[in-house]
Amino acid sequence: LNFRSVPVDVNPQQPFIVIPDFANYPVNDRMVYGDAKGVEIWANQRFQRLDKYCYDIRNKRPEHCLHDEQFLDEALFPAIRSEQNISIVALKDICFLRVRPDSSVRFDDCGGKRMRRGPLGEH
Repeated sequence: LNFRSVPVDVNPQQPFIVIPDFANYPVNDRMVYGDAKGVEIWANQRFQRLDKYCYDIRNKRPEHCLHDEQFLDEALFPAIRSEQNISIVALKDICFLRVRPDSSVRFDDCGGKRMRRGPLGEH
């Protein structure tokens, strides 16, 4: 895999947050960057909003209460849009490698073959 990094331009005059556009179940919950007010809700207000979300869906879809991607899509992202008037953009160009607790690395998010390698440094 070939990687290149580019600077991330976060412009406060263009209020939006960016999420990756892969592994959408229904949205990707692995990272966010952008407008500070939007990121604040995403990062620091999850637990404050979780009880209300679980209460609201308890009779319709109780299994979604602790499903992070559903919670983001149905509770946090609407709050970011409505309370802060911030758009949410999903970009396909975002790529990162996931390292698992056993030190294996997932390459398939970046267009590589779905494989796992041993601990970092072992090829």
